[in-house]
Amino acid sequence: MFAVLLDIHVIADKYVVTALRDHALKDIKDILTRGNYGQDIPACLSDAIEAYYGAATGLSSDLGDFLVAILLEQQQDFTNSDAFDALIQSYPQLAVDLTMSQKQAGWLNTYRVVCPQSDCRFVQPLQAKRLQKQCLTSAYCQRCGLYYRFSDVLKIN
Repeated sequence: MFAVLLDIHVIADKYVVTALRDHALKDIKDILTRGNYGQDIPACLSDAIEAYYGAATGLSSDLGDFLVAILLEQQQDFTNSDAFDALIQSYPQLAVDLTMSQKQAGWLNTYRVVCPQSDCRFVQPLQAKRLQKQCLTSAYCQRCGLYYRFSDVLKIN
């Protein structure tokens, strides 16, 4: 059943049959977020990626955006698997979409943190989102071992 929904969505998207595409997308989202119909979510996600990116025109769509969102927000076990690595290698546009999503969310913005130790001055990048999300206030220099406060050393790239 899931494969049929994917085929319907791909065809309806290609020929701009909006109502049919939207209905298929709703059912696909239900299966991938709640496991409706007793489906194995990681297997369905893999099938959805293959169907969408195998037929993709290179343009962003609601299904592509949804697949990227679910990968980043809910499927960490799947994204750490060899199966996911194979999908990234098979569908480079998936890697582009994931990267662009991360960039738009601010995860690729970095600060250049310089160790304040005068004889070290080691430079390490720090993700701005990670700094905000984890409420980090200090760091450990990987080279000299000094602990220091970010407020004393942050320099924005």
